[in-house]
Amino acid sequence: MKPLTRQVLLTLALLTAFVPAALASHYPLEAVPFIPDQEREALLKEKITDTQELLEAAKTEKQRKQLAKKTGIAEEVVLEYAQLCDLLRVRGIGPKMARLFRLSGVKTIEDLAKETPEALAPRIKETNATHMVSEILPDEGSLKDWIHQARSLGPFLK
Repeated sequence: MKPLTRQVLLTLALLTAFVPAALASHYPLEAVPFIPDQEREALLKEKITDTQELLEAAKTEKQRKQLAKKTGIAEEVVLEYAQLCDLLRVRGIGPKMARLFRLSGVKTIEDLAKETPEALAPRIKETNATHMVSEILPDEGSLKDWIHQARSLGPFLK
């Protein structure tokens, strides 16, 4: 192997090892900044270790009430976490972007499905300027793709 090729491959390997994949749909709870440590520990005690498991455990209102009771996390907060995790079903949306969407008024997959890139892009930019959630903002092409995915996915939470 040529030295330059080896160097390029090594660089790519290092980058992919240390940069979290925004394309992954669900994340371990410790990689999710919107869940505080104490609440994360309570979820882990209930054998909920990632955002997919949290989404499944909070699918219905009855499940959310049970989870709130078992963990001591307020019902409204369990719903918020479930909605954030639901947004992670869209390929390309990571925890930071889900949080930024929520702060921008897009709380659910259904909300995202109703958006247009032209309307959402300036709101996200303005919200991020205030809250500094993400270093990188999506372009309109990414927003268009995510909106299309949200329309295809449909609701999960009940």
